[in-house]
Amino acid sequence: DFLCEIRLSKISPDLHTLFRNSKFAIERLLQNYTMVFPFYTDHSFQHAEQIINYCNILLGRENAEKLNAYEIYILLMGACLHDVGMGLSEKDLLQMVPDVKGAEEYMNNHSGEHIGGVARAFHNDFSACFIRKYAALFEMPDEYIDPVCQVARGHRKVNLLDENEMKRMVELSNGQKVRLAYLAAIVKLADELDVTSNRNLLFDYKNMGYDSHEQEMCFKSHFAIKSLEENNDELLLNYYSYDKDVLDEIASIGGKIRTTFNEYQAVVELYPEFLSLYKRVRLQEQ
Repeated sequence: DFLCEIRLSKISPDLHTLFRNSKFAIERLLQNYTMVFPFYTDHSFQHAEQIINYCNILLGRENAEKLNAYEIYILLMGACLHDVGMGLSEKDLLQMVPDVKGAEEYMNNHSGEHIGGVARAFHNDFSACFIRKYAALFEMPDEYIDPVCQVARGHRKVNLLDENEMKRMVELSNGQKVRLAYLAAIVKLADELDVTSNRNLLFDYKNMGYDSHEQEMCFKSHFAIKSLEENNDELLLNYYSYDKDVLDEIASIGGKIRTTFNEYQAVVELYPEFLSLYKRVRLQEQ
């Protein structure tokens, strides 16, 4: 628990203070997603904290102790801000659209769609744009802005094995190295793992008035996946349901997680100094 946070406080009290002080602003900003997506899976600060928890699990103490203070700060900030693009104001979003590859084309092809459609489709890129524009809100030193943007952006759609999309190593102005693809892979897998019922604790799944069958299956599958469990070298997603459609959706979620896990494993292999604590992610029926 709090593995990275505690280590950062020990090896760099100044960076830990920066991270701690930024959390109030981040918490308020992440809540803005409800104005764009009032009926959607949780993307609040609670989700961000769970991502950090899963990052700590994936790292383990031995790997965490191999990260320098700058890497830990970048990992924590990237994890916290990875979904901030889900809650942009319409003004900010429209200003940022030209900077997001594919966003203008998407809007032209979906002219009758609510502005939330483009936010959802490209929210990882919008998160990076937001971090660059408002880094001063978090008192983020300039040299960390781009690495944090890349870790946040890398949580979806980015091929982390392609150096044209995600650099394996960057050097800060002080000469310290940041193993960027490794940090992004941890956040990406941690995000995929947050699919259990405790993500949406306040939802009344039986009386929600679902807008579509797809939305219904999304929420019901989250409700059916009861927990994430560590079992030696496996991560187990425990689920329970009698509904065939829900079971099919859970199988689809499991396939997506395994794809991300395989990408994560391939990235870890690029850094021989780090160990992969888990060999697989497996669905387990209760």
